[in-house]
Amino acid sequence: MRNFAEEMLLKIDAEIESIGFNNDITINDALHIVKYIIPLYDQLRKLTVDHIFSSTEEEIYFFKELKPNILGRYLYFNKVYRIESQCPSGSNDVIKEYLNDELGGLTYFFRRNLELYQYYRSKATTYDTYYFIRGKADIRLCCDSFQCDRDPMFSTGYDHKIAKILANEMLQIYLNKRIINLGQSEAINKQAITKIPYPANWTSNKIFLIELGYALYVAGDINNGNITVKEIMNLLGAMFNIDLGDYYRGYITLKNRKKDRTLYLKTLIEKLLKRMEEDDEK
Repeated sequence: MRNFAEEMLLKIDAEIESIGFNNDITINDALHIVKYIIPLYDQLRKLTVDHIFSSTEEEIYFFKELKPNILGRYLYFNKVYRIESQCPSGSNDVIKEYLNDELGGLTYFFRRNLELYQYYRSKATTYDTYYFIRGKADIRLCCDSFQCDRDPMFSTGYDHKIAKILANEMLQIYLNKRIINLGQSEAINKQAITKIPYPANWTSNKIFLIELGYALYVAGDINNGNITVKEIMNLLGAMFNIDLGDYYRGYITLKNRKKDRTLYLKTLIEKLLKRMEEDDEK
């Protein structure tokens, strides 16, 4: 069982690495990892229920280290998906407030579970047989989500809490990085605006400029394609004196349109062709 779980963890980490874990995580990236882990986790559950551990030490190691690391990755990406999909559109200040509220929830979690957190991080073993052997604790008091973790043959209850600790540690890093990136974006915009001799204001719908920005990005005609979406959005925002906010959320809105995903680009083409035809008639 140990070898199987360790190999599963390596597979999950390889899949996470393939999406560029150290880069910005998109909603689609997070959802992809969640969907990737679910069938593996279900497979682990079925094998664990039928497995007879050879020793108390083996069972403790599985429920203290292996399973929480697998479940923790699921909980982390599931939470990232929820956070990003519910992130409000608007200015950077609005988004920062939302992200700081999420950080506040994590702080509350760690305060509420401080004793277990300190126990786990100090690598203590005194209560391992209570925390990580099935049937010792009341599982109903430990599991507040993920239905299959309520199975007493697949959970001690506390392994779920350890998984949440691991997930929330990663979430703290993720949220702090998001907030820092928002601050850097503001600084870049302010710096760029001062370099524009004739400031112009974008007076149409913000989503149209986001649509234009993504079109410029995928075309690869700026710096021979050596520019990120973020840099293009910062450039357009500074050029037209507008905060594009969570532009990726805007991109998702474009993708979810039932028709005319590129409405603004089509409108530009139509208006340009009309102008050319009018010039021809003169």
